[in-house]
Amino acid sequence: MNYLICDESGDNRRLIREWLEKSEMSKESRITEYDNGYKAIMGITGKDHPSICLLYANSEKMNGYEIMETLRRYRKDALCILYSENDHDAVGAWRMNADGFLKLPFIREDFNDMLDRCQKKYCERDNEYLFLRFKSGRYHVLKRDIMYVESGQRHLFWHMKDGSILETPGRMDFLAEKLSMNGRFIRVHKSMLVNTDSIRRCTAKEVELVTGEIFRFSRRLKKNEDEKSEPFATYASVTRPHATMSQGRTQQSHLK
Repeated sequence: MNYLICDESGDNRRLIREWLEKSEMSKESRITEYDNGYKAIMGITGKDHPSICLLYANSEKMNGYEIMETLRRYRKDALCILYSENDHDAVGAWRMNADGFLKLPFIREDFNDMLDRCQKKYCERDNEYLFLRFKSGRYHVLKRDIMYVESGQRHLFWHMKDGSILETPGRMDFLAEKLSMNGRFIRVHKSMLVNTDSIRRCTAKEVELVTGEIFRFSRRLKKNEDEKSEPFATYASVTRPHATMSQGRTQQSHLK
């Protein structure tokens, strides 16, 4: 689990880092700090892939609300906790659908409770699965194990992180609609959905995966994304065991 802290105050950043490092679920996690919003956005749109972001709401150069809005375009799966000295920012955080709000000065118990809730929420979402039915039986495939999905000839090809490819009948439009809850996938063009966990770099024109593969956005879908009518998505959160597929092997199934 990776954390991002953005605050002009070095004292606040040091305190948050200290408490994060003492958290049981944060051990061996990466913690990245920025002293202004512009640097944070450069990191988010580059190599940073935060799980939980702690953002000071009233930063001068770029406030926490603006950072969170941009973050959700590039790292939709990240959770955001805003904090400030002002009570009215709690209302602003609620209106912006932040995942939490903390009042400064921090109270250790409140901080730990908020962090614990967000950590559990992220982990539960990380166990979301797709239900696939094969001739040989039924399987649950964890969403985090999917690299990207492409369509062709009325079939969907699920490229998994272990190198295997699963083939199911289906249409991309139907799948994109089904994955429209709060998600983890970005539709880069009409025949492809990419798991944001697999993205190394994202620009206005293309996405680069951790494997080095590059996919360009179609103009129509990019316009829809800017209008916030496309293209991020996810399945409902359910914790189940997943199937182990043969590496480099294509299997056919029916998606239920």
